[in-house]
Amino acid sequence: MQRLKHGAGFVVCFIFLFIAAAAWAQVGPRPLQKPESKATDAVRIRKFVGAGRQVLEKTPEYRSSGGSAMKPRGDWAQISVTFDTEPEWIDELVFQYYVMTLKVVQGKRTYSLFKASVKYGDVERGRNHLSCVYLRPNTLKRYG
Repeated sequence: MQRLKHGAGFVVCFIFLFIAAAAWAQVGPRPLQKPESKATDAVRIRKFVGAGRQVLEKTPEYRSSGGSAMKPRGDWAQISVTFDTEPEWIDELVFQYYVMTLKVVQGKRTYSLFKASVKYGDVERGRNHLSCVYLRPNTLKRYG
């Protein structure tokens, strides 16, 4: 995720998400008898999860036979959108995510804004597709 604004402090508070996802779709070729579908009709956002403690996911645990010690597991922030698609196929679908974090240190609020684009190709018509972005544990620790 690309960081757009610098923040300060070290205490993790909570995450706000502004503009969950803006979806644009290029609808592939259609038969002549059907009217061309608008991009806004092509994708329907069903569910958004991106604020509060429910977005935190633990780092997966991997075990190996080696003797190296593993770092403590951290919390990742998972921002997800569940969506449906109407056209038979969508050539390209882009979600723009804007994630704002808040960190409070000694009563001072500092905000940081992160931007990410996720591009999907050849999306088949269907329900409950999932798009996700993540903020790393150290990003959460540093910027909130």
